[in-house]
Amino acid sequence: MNIQAPPNLSPGVYPRLIGAGLNDWGGISPVTPDHVNPEAPWPAIDELARLSAEMGKLLVNRLAVYPAYARAPDTWLAPEVATQVRRMSDAEGFARDDDWAPGNTEPPPAPRVLAREVDPEIARIVDRATAGQRLDHPEIVRLFAARDADYRHVTGAANALRQAVSGDVVRYVVNRNINYTNICYFRCRFCAFSKGRTHEDLRGAPYDLALEEVSRRARRGLAARRHRGLPAGRHPSGLHRRDLRRDLPRHQGGGARHAHPRLLAARGDAGRRDAADAAVRLPGATEAGRPRHLAGHGGRDPRRRGARHHLPRQDQHRRNGSTCSAPRTGSACARPRPSCTATSRRRSHWSRHLLALRDLQVETGGFTEFVPLPFVHMEAPMYRQGRARRGPTFREAVIMHSVARLVLHPAITNIQTSWVKMGPGRRRDLPRCRAPTISAAP
Repeated sequence: MNIQAPPNLSPGVYPRLIGAGLNDWGGISPVTPDHVNPEAPWPAIDELARLSAEMGKLLVNRLAVYPAYARAPDTWLAPEVATQVRRMSDAEGFARDDDWAPGNTEPPPAPRVLAREVDPEIARIVDRATAGQRLDHPEIVRLFAARDADYRHVTGAANALRQAVSGDVVRYVVNRNINYTNICYFRCRFCAFSKGRTHEDLRGAPYDLALEEVSRRARRGLAARRHRGLPAGRHPSGLHRRDLRRDLPRHQGGGARHAHPRLLAARGDAGRRDAADAAVRLPGATEAGRPRHLAGHGGRDPRRRGARHHLPRQDQHRRNGSTCSAPRTGSACARPRPSCTATSRRRSHWSRHLLALRDLQVETGGFTEFVPLPFVHMEAPMYRQGRARRGPTFREAVIMHSVARLVLHPAITNIQTSWVKMGPGRRRDLPRCRAPTISAAP
């Protein structure tokens, strides 16, 4: 139960109210007076935040609906209201604290620090993480909720750990991503890249490059000694992918190395092969160059909502709510590879995914780095349909890098940031705090 007291009717007794169990100040308007009690002016929000911090409480802006109900809009809200609440809320159900979105060049304002002390529980969890201990799921969720002085402590600890593990050298790699088709029969609702019959109004026109053009681009990348990737849609005919597997290594003289999405390894050519067989049969799967991109976003609820077709039912192996069979198989039969996550809507999903990756890395040692990828919502079908909130706030995007650094230590030591998503204006902040590698991940 939420206990609320109007602050304009209780001047001078704020500490007593907070000490008595208050957790909400109710509505405060910097524009309009209290029409019920016009003789009692609203307090300044900054002053109220300062006084709350003196009592060990953080003042956080919420929506007109309480966070617990905002996190379950399908249960409590009308569809039209639910859409607006999703778009205005952060992962905890509070109001978004900035207007940042992946790719924005304008940096959001720096968060305020009003709390005098760090929460002892946060300090304890951070100490365990920096010592290399495996954190529990509730502990990781608590780190993701860090704000104010706790946020500064978490990011600062990640910065110190990064410096101790990776030093001050920031690395990068130049990619040659060959997107040979954006025609796809998968109905992934988070994806604004692929084209289908219902996606005609999304950006760009459908295309399907000829094998000769794909080979030309691959040879250009080979000559420049670049990392080449083959991210593309799943063409209904399946012919293009089979042609690539057969002909691309021959066009390049063998030994070609390409990156492939996890779903290829999980499904095979037509969803009938198991993951091990598909991983070996992928284009460029020679001894010198087996597929590298075999790990991605997991979790039962995010997959059910946004990517139901990524994994066939018979290949699903769930550990802590995440899908691990394809990454595990790739680690066993191919070269080490990156792992990544697309930020979903709940902190519990983030936590379970990080724990699953840590456990899998301890088991196989098959991951080279971890790449957090903020959800690019603008043209994603599930966002346009009102079924998803916007991508993460900047605070959430940054703390994902920091918490990943802490949780995955010492199993995965390379934490990578995508400059095309974090933006050129703020990616320079991440290496100092969390990430030793900058990428142009698609």
